[in-house]
Parts: sequence; structure tokens; C-alpha cells
Amino acid sequence: MDDPLSAVDQTVGRRLFDRCIKGYLSKKIVIFVTNQLQYLSSCDMILYLKDTQSRGFESYQNLLQLPDFAEMMENVSEKHKEKEIDHDLIDEVNLDEKKTHKLIDKEDKAVGEIPFSTYWTYYINGGPLIGFFTLLFYILVASLYSLSEWFLSYWIDNASTNTTVWFVGILGGIYAAMTISFFLRGTFFAFFSLNSSTNIHNGVFKRVMNAPMSFFDSTPLGRILNRLSQDQDKADITIPEKFSNLGHYGFWSIASIITIIASLPWFSFAVLPTFFVFRYLQRYYISTAREVKRLDSMAVSPLLAHISATIIGLTTIRSYGVTDRFVLEMKKKIKRNTSAYSTVLVLNRWIGVRLDVLGIFGVLMVVIFCLIVSKDIGAGLAGLVISYSLTLIINLQWAVRIAAEAENEMTSYQRLTTYESTLLQEAPRTGINVDGWPSSGSIKFENVFARYKEDQSPVLKGISFTISSGEKIGIVGRTGSGKSTITLALFRILEIYEGTISIDGVDISKIGLNDLRSSLSIIPQDPVLFIGTIRSNLDPFNEQTDETLWNTLEKVHLSALMKTLPLGLESPIHEKGSNLSLGQRQLICIARALLRKSKILVLDEATASVDYETDYLIQKTIKESFSDFTVLTIAHRLHTVIHSDRILVIDNGNLVEFDTPQELLERESKFSSFVKETDIQTQAYLYKMASEKSQNK
Repeated sequence: MDDPLSAVDQTVGRRLFDRCIKGYLSKKIVIFVTNQLQYLSSCDMILYLKDTQSRGFESYQNLLQLPDFAEMMENVSEKHKEKEIDHDLIDEVNLDEKKTHKLIDKEDKAVGEIPFSTYWTYYINGGPLIGFFTLLFYILVASLYSLSEWFLSYWIDNASTNTTVWFVGILGGIYAAMTISFFLRGTFFAFFSLNSSTNIHNGVFKRVMNAPMSFFDSTPLGRILNRLSQDQDKADITIPEKFSNLGHYGFWSIASIITIIASLPWFSFAVLPTFFVFRYLQRYYISTAREVKRLDSMAVSPLLAHISATIIGLTTIRSYGVTDRFVLEMKKKIKRNTSAYSTVLVLNRWIGVRLDVLGIFGVLMVVIFCLIVSKDIGAGLAGLVISYSLTLIINLQWAVRIAAEAENEMTSYQRLTTYESTLLQEAPRTGINVDGWPSSGSIKFENVFARYKEDQSPVLKGISFTISSGEKIGIVGRTGSGKSTITLALFRILEIYEGTISIDGVDISKIGLNDLRSSLSIIPQDPVLFIGTIRSNLDPFNEQTDETLWNTLEKVHLSALMKTLPLGLESPIHEKGSNLSLGQRQLICIARALLRKSKILVLDEATASVDYETDYLIQKTIKESFSDFTVLTIAHRLHTVIHSDRILVIDNGNLVEFDTPQELLERESKFSSFVKETDIQTQAYLYKMASEKSQNK
């Protein structure tokens, strides 16, 4: 177990350790890697590492004989007999509140025909003028092709009326015009389809990037990836291909029908019934194929989510030896996906066979009509009509099939337009412009209520407090009490539904999100690093000098490590910082925040993953570097917040205490109860630090 208790408070951590690690796992070998030193006395054996080397593998009592280990444990050891913790206090932890609500929203599934608005959106995104010229050249190409075929039959029947040069010249001119029209048709359609897919992608991507965090909390990653990968791929490639073929076969079919009717008017009696039969088959087919295609699109989301989760948790999967279970689950999801796709292919064969039969009937009708009126038309014209009837059947069959397939594929475009039009958005990125804001960094919460969803109970329940400029505030509370929600509300990641939050007297709801968030710095519990270099992660906009970067690394005690790397600041950072330890990633994030020099700094369990010595050094660094700035520190470790000017205690979304550490310890307070839950040595240290803080003040 790799430091599993760093993100929970003292009481919850002790219960997990006693009842789970020492209880349920008592008959198993447990390797417990931790910076939570208070649990060491309960371990059978301890492997003590320092500077990448083993300093001992002994019992707790034997390791205390080592001077450096004893010094490390001086303020956190448990040399006394452990007192019994009142586990009833755990009942105060607000862990079950969200269980009554759906954590994952069900994916919306449209039913019925694709609305005209979806096609209109596709046309508008492609550009109305470009779309008009595209249609114009499709019509022109089909018309010129029919004209060339008619002119050939005319030449055959009237060869003696003019010279061969004249016939060749006219026919060559028609072919030249058709060639130019072909080129312009392809050019305009390429720009049209590119514009349409680009605009829908940019629109959906912008909506997703500006969506509130509640959307990402309730929407699986695979579902979002499906919209922006498979559905977007349909918009980029498949849909343009279908519309291109539909325009080609559709307009050529129309041109062929007009040519045949003009040459053989009797054919008009067969056109209407044939058209209605074609249309009936198409609607009968599409009503099923469209819904199956939607099921096919939806079946991809769980597959992508499973792949993503498997890659992220690959180490855990292999450690527990459950590879076969995940492979089996993968096969089930692939089967579910391919079953829908194979059904689509079967439906395509179904419509194809029926259209072939109908096409044979159409050719038969044309031949019969030609035999009936053979005395009234010439050989050339009869050949043209029969030839066109054969071409018409093929073109019409493909036009009907492709029209149905195009509607199937437009379900992907409809899913994209749903995201573009209905996805909830954060507040505007821009707002009122206040020069020099924030200038001091004072914060005021007034009767603030906040909740994660409208159908859930509030997480913050009317809290009010004021923080002066430059104050160092510690925020403590049980797991799930609402500590981190204060941070979310301050950054407007979670919008409050009642009350106001002000910074330097300005209501932050009137400040644009870009201005607000760029004026604040946060060091989260989970460090975030990006693929690149040490330099690009520290200074993404290349605004700092090498000297400034090295000074900052020195302050967070990383300079010695970085100097051992051959490339120094240009050393590569892998995805999510996987080539660094968790503590090192956190230190880089702290260095990045130090470089920003924001007036307000928030540390949300920022030192939970580092050892106590590094925690102390980081707190000292922050105190020195941000002496004139407002600092909010959220932590379960009481060592981390005991140096604060004041401590804010949150319990079940309510503010129960807000005073100096010394004042809170001198009375029966919630904070003092937290201190009493620690061991005697830790209590003495915390009381001593609070007293020194009070005297120095």
C-alpha cells in the first residue's frame, strides 16, 4: 500500500489502519509505504530508507537506537501506550451523503428521424455560399453528362446533317465544360465539408472545455472521448464521403429520369410507382438501421472507458493478478459493440437485395416500352433510353442506399450538435475590469450556500467569515466536511447558489473567470504535471530567467536533485510526471505556484504526500516567500496548520470555529478535540507551537 492514508483525517486514518490493515489483513503480508509516521509503532518491522539507501530493517524499538530515526520521530512518535479512539466520532464523517444520488448520468439517446435542424446545422457550418455553389456544380455536372449522352444519340440519328468536325467540336466543348465543373465541384465540396467538420469540432471542444466540473464528475471519460473521436471521425470522413456519393448518384439519377422521359414520355407512367416503392423501402429500412446505428455509437463509449481505466490502473490490475478478468470484460464490450455494427451490415444487405429486384423490374419496363414504340423512335434514341435505364437503376439504387447510410451516419453529427447546443457552461470568461485587482488579498464569505447538483443537499451551509490581507489561515475538518468545497467556491469551479464571496471588496461573481483564476494560485492534493521539461512545467510561458527558476527550486529543496540530472532544467517530464515520485511532483507544483507570486495562495492537502521534515521545510518556505500574501491551507495534518494565524474549523458544511490556534486550544473546542485524538508527544508539540505562535505575535 503506497501511502493510502495521506488524504484522510487522523480519526478516519486510525480506524482504517486498525480495522482494515491490522484487522481484515492481519493474516496477510502487508507492505505499508507511508509518510504517516504515527503508525510505525504498530508495524512488525520497519525498512528505514534515507537518501535512496537502507539504514535499517528492524523493529520500531530497535530503530529508535539510530540517532537520525529517533530525531525524525521526536515530534510524531508514539512512545506511549496508545489510547483507545472513540470510533463513534466516525459517524460524523459525511461520507454517505452523495450515495443517495446518481454519480454517473445516463447517456442521452435520441430516437426517431434525424431532425432537419441537424442537416441545416451541417449546411451552415460548411458555409451557405460555398454550399450553394457545391450544389450548383453537382447539378451542372449531371446535366452536362446527360447532354453529352443525348448529343451522341442525336449524332447517330442525324450524322448527315452536319460535318463530323462540327459534331466533334460540340461534343468536345461539352466534355471540356464537364471537366471544369468536375474540378470546381470537388474543390467547393472539399472546402464545404472541411469547414463543417472543423466548425462542429471547434464548437464542441469549446463547450467541453468550458463545461462545469459537475459535468466531468458525472460523465465517464470514455463517453467524452467517443464524441470527440469516433463521432468526430464520422463528421470528418464518413459523412462527407456519403454526401459526396449521394450528390453524385442522386443528381445523375434525376438527370437520367428527365432524359428518359423527354425521349420516351410513356416511361413517366412507370416512374411514379417505382419512386414510391423505392421510398417505402428506404423508410422501412432506415427506421431500423438508424436506431441500430445509434446503439452502435453508444456501445463505443463503455469500450473506450474500459480501455482508459485499464491503462491507468494497469499496475494495480497486474499486482492483483486479475488480468484475465479485465480481458474477459474487454471481450464482452467488444462483442456488444461489434454485434450492433454487424447488424448494420446485415441491414445493408437486406435493402440491397430488394433494390436489385426492383431495378430488374425497371429495366424490363423500359425494354417493353421501347418495343411498343420502336417505330416512333430512332435506333440511337432507343439505345440511349435502354442504356440510361440500366445506369438509372444502378444510380438510383446507390442513391437510395447512400441516402439511408448518410442518415445513419448523421446520428454522429446529431450527437455532436447535442453537446454543442445543450452542454452546460461555466460563467463568462470575461467580466468587469478592475484595475490592479486584487491589490491586497482580503477574502470575505457572506452567508455562502453551495451544492454540487441541484437535487443534492448543500455542502456549504451559510458560512460567513472574513480573512484580512496577508493572513495565514488553516482550514481543518473531518473527511467530507466541506473543506475543499471552500476552495472550489473561491475559484468558482463550483458556483454558489446563495450568498456572496468577495476579494478586496469586489464580488467575484462579477469578475470574469479568466481574471479571477489567473489572480489566484492553488497547489492541489493531486499534483498535475504535463509532458515537456522541468522548465516548461515551472514556467510554461517562458517568462522567468534561469536564475529565478533555480532559486525557486532551491526554496522547495529540489535544486540538489535537479543538478544531478544531465539536462538540468531541460530534463524531460513524462505524462503526468510518471518519471518522478509523488512528493517530487508536488514540490514542482509548489515551485510553480511560488513563481506566480499571486496575492492569494491555496494549499489543498498539498503536503499530504511528503514526509514531515519536507512538510515543515515547505511550510517554512511558504511563510518566508508569501509573507505579504494571503495563504489558505487545507490539511488533515495538524502540524501543517498549527503555525497559521487563525484556524477555520468546518463540520458538516458549517463553520463552527474561527480563531487563533492558542485560543482554540485553551477551550473545549472542536479543534482541541482533534488535537486530543493524537498521541501525547504530538499533543505536546502542537500546544508548544501554538504557544510560541501566540507569543511571537
